[in-house]
Amino acid sequence: MLAHNLAGNYRFLAAEGRPFSGGALADPGFDLVHATFERPLALDEGLEAAARHLEQAARPIGAIAGFELRIPEPFTADGFEGFNLGYVERLKSIGLVVDGLLPAARTKLRPAPALFQSRAFMP
Repeated sequence: MLAHNLAGNYRFLAAEGRPFSGGALADPGFDLVHATFERPLALDEGLEAAARHLEQAARPIGAIAGFELRIPEPFTADGFEGFNLGYVERLKSIGLVVDGLLPAARTKLRPAPALFQSRAFMP
C-alpha cells in the first residue's frame, strides 16, 4: 500500500504486517537527501541529532524517510524482537507516525549514490 506522508512530503510503501516502510518516493518539487553522520552515534543520540538537523533545515521530524542502522554484531531472534520494540516506541515518541504507520524505512544497506544526494553533517 502506498501511503502519503504529507508532513514529510513523500509517499511510502507501507509494509504489510510490519512497522516499517519498504521505501519512499519524494513528492513533486521535493528530493530525498541521504545524510550521514561523520561518526557513528548511539540510537538515541542519532535520533536527537537528526531532529536538530531537520530543525535547522526548517523541516519537520516527519521528513525522515529512512535510517541506516549499525549494530556491533547480529542479534538473536529474541534480541532483534527486543530491539524492534524499543525502536518502534522511540520513533513513535518523536512523532514519526503517519495514520498509525511508521513511514521510515530501515536498512543496513546504503542506497545507490546516483539516486540520492549525499550530505555529511556534524550532530
